[in-house]
Amino acid sequence: HLVRPQSQWTSAHFLKIRKFGTGSIYPPAIHPDLAATRSTVYLFFMRRIFPFFALLALTSLPLFSAEAKWQTNYEVALKQASTEKKPLVIDFTGSDWCGWCIRLDKEVFSQPAFVSYAGQKLVLLKVDFPRKTPLPEAQAAKNKELARNYRVRGYPTIIVLDPAGKQIGQLGYEKGGPKVWLAELEKITLPAPGSKP
Repeated sequence: HLVRPQSQWTSAHFLKIRKFGTGSIYPPAIHPDLAATRSTVYLFFMRRIFPFFALLALTSLPLFSAEAKWQTNYEVALKQASTEKKPLVIDFTGSDWCGWCIRLDKEVFSQPAFVSYAGQKLVLLKVDFPRKTPLPEAQAAKNKELARNYRVRGYPTIIVLDPAGKQIGQLGYEKGGPKVWLAELEKITLPAPGSKP
């Protein structure tokens, strides 16, 4: 049989894929010896390649989408904590310049263990004081007012309120990841053993 000169090959002939059969570097449907068509190439990729990448994308989605839900409105967060009967955790932070704040977010707040715990047991409020990306004027003023009211002297400062809005504790950066940090939080939010509810 005749083999087409390379000058007559279509672009499909140059699609080098893993070896198919004996000695061939092309799938049988698009071997240079055959009259490959665009539809054949399309069907090959749709049936063999596309499902693999589609499955990979679907299984990877939860890894990138899971993150803690932080409120930025104080009144809304207070109401949610009261309605859901959950403690309110207020994170006073400098998200784009404060080194310890960035470490706390990376080592604790962005970790799956914290995200899962917070989603079930906490209401979260972020009170941010960024430098690179200024907040809207009204939001910046409200954040400064909250920092004064809770006597925040540095960042990160984590104020913990009970569901009624009463301050019950304060935290900061804790080395050791979400397990250690949540253990410190539960010393504030959970009653001590033997104490009356």
